[in-house]
Amino acid sequence: MPDNASNVRKTPIQGRSRETVSAILEAAAQVLEARGYAGTTTNHIADRAGVSIGSLYQYFPNKESIVLSLMEAHMAEAASGTDALMSRVETRGGITPDDVREFVTLAMELHKREPGVHRAIVQDIPITGKIWWEAFMNMEKIMVERLQVLLGKTPGARKTKGGAAARMIIRVLESLTHRQVMDSADRLDQEEFLEETTDMLCRYIFNADRDKS
Repeated sequence: MPDNASNVRKTPIQGRSRETVSAILEAAAQVLEARGYAGTTTNHIADRAGVSIGSLYQYFPNKESIVLSLMEAHMAEAASGTDALMSRVETRGGITPDDVREFVTLAMELHKREPGVHRAIVQDIPITGKIWWEAFMNMEKIMVERLQVLLGKTPGARKTKGGAAARMIIRVLESLTHRQVMDSADRLDQEEFLEETTDMLCRYIFNADRDKS
């Protein structure tokens, strides 16, 4: 990774330092949400965080590195949430329509948190976009493998060679949720999106209406 896009410049060890970094990241998320990436400066972030610009630069060399830290936190949260949900489903040994609804709900929750940050990560900065894509593809690979096993154990569920069905399910869910959250001008009602996406995926997975599955 280029030096000018490095992540945290100084590792926060003491409690006060960690609090400062946390305040900077929280402020950055708020400023990005309000002003967008192009309209955000490190001065804006420092002002919102209540720290001096010098303090900010002790930990972050530029705003790109701040967004990269936000991206890492977002990916960690996504990985943790999906792992926890997948583990609960795996404990039961198969997937149900209610589980599908939970997956859609989780995807909505993860995407709708700070969409301005998500937009900056994915669209506005080439370096973070590349890193995000690589991290997402790694997470997707794990999810596809686990979902493929679950589909294989679920009576009546769609089964394909090579995990094609599992890959389609994960990618359709990600694409639809991303569009729903990012495109504010053409957004469905939240409950309507949840119901329709769950219904569509259940029809694909179980080859029947979810109420009859």
